[in-house]
Amino acid sequence: MKSTNTHTKAPKAQKKPVQGQSGGFMTVYEIADLLRVEPLTIYRYIRSKKLTAYKLGKDYRVQQKDFETFLKHCKTVK
Repeated sequence: MKSTNTHTKAPKAQKKPVQGQSGGFMTVYEIADLLRVEPLTIYRYIRSKKLTAYKLGKDYRVQQKDFETFLKHCKTVK
């Protein structure tokens, strides 16, 4: 009788960026959810170069520090 190995690796848990962690990346949908806007709005910010993003295939990722910079520039009260 031939034994088969049915043991599979458990999927790695995806790390979400922690507040203040400058190296983390966020998706367009995570940012849209945080700001309570439609993802299309975030794509517009990226296209107009108001928000810096990295394109990976068809998806965009925004570095945490770039998102924080974007928020600082949007601030109206000092």
